[in-house]
Amino acid sequence: MKVIVTFLLLMFATTANSAQQHQHSLVGSHGMVLFQDRAQQLYASHLPLYYHPHDHQIVYKVAITSDTNVHKLLEQGMVTVLPDVFDLSVLLEGKPLTISTKFYQGHFERGGKQVEQHKLMFTEPVYLKAVKKNGVKPKSQFDIVPLSEQQSLYIHQIEPSPSFDLLGLIDNDKVKTDTVFCEKTSEISHQGLMAFSKNCGLPEPVYIEYKDFK
Repeated sequence: MKVIVTFLLLMFATTANSAQQHQHSLVGSHGMVLFQDRAQQLYASHLPLYYHPHDHQIVYKVAITSDTNVHKLLEQGMVTVLPDVFDLSVLLEGKPLTISTKFYQGHFERGGKQVEQHKLMFTEPVYLKAVKKNGVKPKSQFDIVPLSEQQSLYIHQIEPSPSFDLLGLIDNDKVKTDTVFCEKTSEISHQGLMAFSKNCGLPEPVYIEYKDFK
């Protein structure tokens, strides 16, 4: 009997330790791209990759706790952010988070220039989905997620390589379904994906990334 109890305790300890290690493996640097809707509400979209711990598509409603020029910066081009090291599981669990964050005009890993630093509040999850590494679908899929009474988010479900991260805003009076399926494109380039989204009946994207998904 003592042997069985000891065995069960060891199994429990191993499982708990494994879960704890997995959670700790989500702690790291998690860059994001900012965008805003018509009402200038800000959103942050995690920059996903195929490998752990970055293999998650996450979009959150965010707010900045101090005076900022970020709305003007967004009018000038891409704005990315790099929060201090944190546990991504907080966002995956849909919890709020406030963290010191660096703001960059341009992509922070591709020559972007740091322009501001603020406390960034992640207030509400909009979209949470694991990146698919297996199981290619016959068509590309876009999920449509309401953001406000005026607009919704459309976001491409990233598939096994080659694929792409693409998202944008669509007026709610143009939304007829919560999912849009399109014939796959072989033109995975910026211009090719701009044309692809147009052919799918979607407005111009606010963000496109394909180099990380070749």
